[in-house]
Amino acid sequence: LHQLTQHTVTDRQQLESEIHLSPRLAHDDEEYAVGVRCVAAPIVTTDLTGAVAVSAGVTHACSRTQAGGVRCWGDNADGAAAPGQGGAPVASPTDVANVVGVSQLVSGKGFSCALTVSGVVRCWGRGDQGQLGRGVKLAQGLPAQVPGLANVQTLAAGRAHVCALRSDHSLWCWGALSGLKLGLSTTLSPVKVAFGPSSASALAASPLGMCVGRPGAWTCVGPNEAGQLGVAA
Repeated sequence: LHQLTQHTVTDRQQLESEIHLSPRLAHDDEEYAVGVRCVAAPIVTTDLTGAVAVSAGVTHACSRTQAGGVRCWGDNADGAAAPGQGGAPVASPTDVANVVGVSQLVSGKGFSCALTVSGVVRCWGRGDQGQLGRGVKLAQGLPAQVPGLANVQTLAAGRAHVCALRSDHSLWCWGALSGLKLGLSTTLSPVKVAFGPSSASALAASPLGMCVGRPGAWTCVGPNEAGQLGVAA
């Protein structure tokens, strides 16, 4: 086994050198850059008994348990890791109250959303760009249902936006939507988006973009400066 070593990055230039971030990306996440701890080998996250899936945000992560519950850990400044329990970082997986029967988890920058077996979506954490879908730019202390959204089949989350496919194959999105390049801006509540192939059944997200598809047919939108849409930049 290799010995695990770690150290603290104390400034932005050192961070770029250590983990090879471009200056633009380092600036985007500058609030999280200074003081990040880098390690020389993977770390095994403990106390994840019963976990069947994990959703990783920018500085927090959540697991879905076999029983349909949620456990989160990491940065808690916006209440993403331990909703309703203050803003201190959470070092180990912690049960999240007010959400049960979860079938899917997605996470962005300081927030998470859970799709339940009943087809409703509950979100918590950072809400300054409407990413919680509740009609206001406020953080949410405990998971709360996204109003007016039902029969959801699948979710995907970017940095500060979320999209949901309903059982009728319609696409609904909320949050910071300007990055999708569809003429939309910040939207505080879910709006129907005319995009993607007919009978779409799957979603995938990047920090600022979104892909919608079904087997053999996918359509993507968002920034393309590095060819991330599958076409030449």
